[in-house]
Amino acid sequence: MKLGNASAAAESAATTAYANQSLTTVVGSFWYETTAGTQPFSVSDLTYDTTKPLYAALVATDETGAPVQDAAVPLYAVAPAADGSFSLSVPGQNTTGYAVVFLQEAPEEPAAKVVTVTPADLTVYEGGDGYSAVVGSDGATTENSLPHPMFRIEGVDDPTGLAFTNETANKSWTVVSDGDGYYHFEPAAGQDDVRVTYTNAAGEVVTSDQFDVSDVSETFAQYAVNLYLGENNLAELSAQQGDDTYAVALGSGTLTVRAVEADDPSDVTTDIATTAPGPNDRLPAGTALAVEPEGGTSYTLNDTGVALPSDAKPQLLFDDIITSDGVDRASALRARVDEELGGADPARQYQMKYLDLVDGANSNAWITSKNGIDIYWAYPEGTDENTDFSLLHLRGLHRDGDQSGFDVADVSGCEAEDVTIEKTTQGIRFHVAPGDFSPYVLTWGSTPTQHTITATAGEGGSISPSGAVSVADGADQAFTIAAADGYQIADVKVDGVSVGRVGSYTFGAVTGDHTIEATFEAASVTPPAHDHVWSDWKHDETSHWRVCEECGAVADRSDHVFGAWEQVGDGLWERTCTVCGYVQQGTTPTEDKTADDAAIPRTGDDTNTTLPGLLAVGGAAVVVAGLALRARRRRG
Repeated sequence: MKLGNASAAAESAATTAYANQSLTTVVGSFWYETTAGTQPFSVSDLTYDTTKPLYAALVATDETGAPVQDAAVPLYAVAPAADGSFSLSVPGQNTTGYAVVFLQEAPEEPAAKVVTVTPADLTVYEGGDGYSAVVGSDGATTENSLPHPMFRIEGVDDPTGLAFTNETANKSWTVVSDGDGYYHFEPAAGQDDVRVTYTNAAGEVVTSDQFDVSDVSETFAQYAVNLYLGENNLAELSAQQGDDTYAVALGSGTLTVRAVEADDPSDVTTDIATTAPGPNDRLPAGTALAVEPEGGTSYTLNDTGVALPSDAKPQLLFDDIITSDGVDRASALRARVDEELGGADPARQYQMKYLDLVDGANSNAWITSKNGIDIYWAYPEGTDENTDFSLLHLRGLHRDGDQSGFDVADVSGCEAEDVTIEKTTQGIRFHVAPGDFSPYVLTWGSTPTQHTITATAGEGGSISPSGAVSVADGADQAFTIAAADGYQIADVKVDGVSVGRVGSYTFGAVTGDHTIEATFEAASVTPPAHDHVWSDWKHDETSHWRVCEECGAVADRSDHVFGAWEQVGDGLWERTCTVCGYVQQGTTPTEDKTADDAAIPRTGDDTNTTLPGLLAVGGAAVVVAGLALRARRRRG
């Protein structure tokens, strides 16, 4: 390929061709010559107005670099990335070259009337039935495994009102909506289908989706998708809507093809069933079946939201892990699964598969089930419903993008998700949410992960089992607590937290280590039933009661009931409890005190208490610093 600068005459030819669309501002240009069928370019460092559309006009040149007389000037749409760079695919196979002139609307001019037609970006797997109007390097169409194209159409509000015509060739096409902003072209009667080309990174036009992972050093290959004009001159192609006529600019789409490990992809794809298999329809080992969920579902193409047509063929892809290129991705997957399951286990066995949903009628394009899908995974040889299985989903390894699974590091860094399964007579059943496909790994034969429950008992009882008790992950473990003779359970603590005076405790679905501790205390003795032998009254300064001389039981406790105060000596007074005979004494009460007068202290011991009061002496009121009061038990 040769590269150089475009001539001023070539730039002028471009602006003249699109003066009616106000595309007269040149922001850059270059010249090339190539023998490739289609030539891809990557462009950066171009200065242009980022607020306006950017187009590339293609001017055929002669040996001197001047524009070919009266040559058409086709227009191509440019889609810059955030950093301003962009890719561009233009025709090749020329001997005197083309000038590429980048155009934008002139300042203060009306907006350019340009309709842009860009093939949609699609992702497929190798295999499947393809589109019949794919053009090869010889210009002929061929039956192949490349997909049916869809297009984005921009520049008008409603593209379905557009009519595309080439008056010179007497051809026309109408626009049909596929939904969600995607369209296809319906040719007029007697015309061929709209044709497309697929071009690899080397500029080679291809008609097959087959590629070698080793050649591209990836689990996917990408191709530029372009409309094939053939005898239609793009410069003579226009679009009409009402009274408006638009120039047509072509964009370039990207087809991503994901690799399939099977030599024949049809060997690892099966139709999705609408009903579950019968109870006696056991799946053969090494197979799987996808079943629509109860209530049914609908399917869309990739993540476009476009519903599959009536002739679509929804299928399950159940492929092996790619290792044919010599990269041991299986060991990386086993290591990631072992890490998730708590470590390697020599007894563990693995079955690894890559799952996705595809449309077998459209180049195995991956599809999305609106309501998810049910998968029946056949029991591996030597296993059945009685085998313990674990199923892990290695998320994000979609055989394309930055984490395609080609590099072993992609596997070690991916998210591993434990999948809920149901063991049925037909196979291992699980549900996959919409779009949640990538590698799945089924394991069995593992030594269950063990956890330790440390059980201890204090003096006065036992716990069974005791000591360091090993429990399999997810299992239950019960303990029994018993007190010895003369003791009772004081408390039971689980992981340091009291669960009360319980005689048993069960750890359910154990997933970690635990402790259980039982403590005991001396049991209280309940005396046998008998006729009480009550003592004389017992008392203190406020109440009285009786005590059984056999068992110590207490009865008839109540407050004292005092009689009236009586003077028993010079300045000495007493009152007596009418029930138990307790005597309360005091000295020198004030005159006119009654039996309930609080001025006389109620005390049942001999301790002196000093209280303020008044003493009548010879008719005079004398303040006495205190009164000495005491109590004694009347005897006799």
